[in-house]
Amino acid sequence: MAEKTSEKTKKPQEEAAETPPKKKPALMKILIMVGILLAQTAAAYFIQKTLFFPDPATHTEAVAEESHGEQSEEEGKGGAHGGSEASSGVAMLDEIIVNPAGTGGRRFLSTIVGLTLSKPEAEKEITDKMPLIRDVTISLLASKTLDQLASLTYRDTLRQELQVSVNGLLTETPVNGIVFSTYVLQ
Repeated sequence: MAEKTSEKTKKPQEEAAETPPKKKPALMKILIMVGILLAQTAAAYFIQKTLFFPDPATHTEAVAEESHGEQSEEEGKGGAHGGSEASSGVAMLDEIIVNPAGTGGRRFLSTIVGLTLSKPEAEKEITDKMPLIRDVTISLLASKTLDQLASLTYRDTLRQELQVSVNGLLTETPVNGIVFSTYVLQ
């Protein structure tokens, strides 16, 4: 009879010894889930950095390469000024502070805008018309909503709109492009 009770007590111990192997599949599942989570995090970071928030330095280099290519084509044609029509500088406007449309004065944009010049003579005309250029710039920036001003992709459109507006004021030499030296949205 003692043998029967010892056999009964051994069976639960043997069953307890068999349960740890069941933890290995659970551990494997956890490791797989952690691996998938890490892969998703890396993919989200990559997408965010390349599509939504690209590095401004690489964008500036690409724009510089494009403008250099355009200048090389113009130099090859030979302009009226000795064959070189490279940009001669940037005329900077003083700091501009505006309230975006629809914010009720609770938010503001502080920016310094630069106008890239095609000829040195353009600087005199820009200096003479600076109050008008500032007015056009302030009006254009104040007409934009907070979402538009915050969008990095819309900033290129904003540059183009500003360039068209400024060139509408200039009679002798148009502006080649617009540069935002500072751009702070609060």
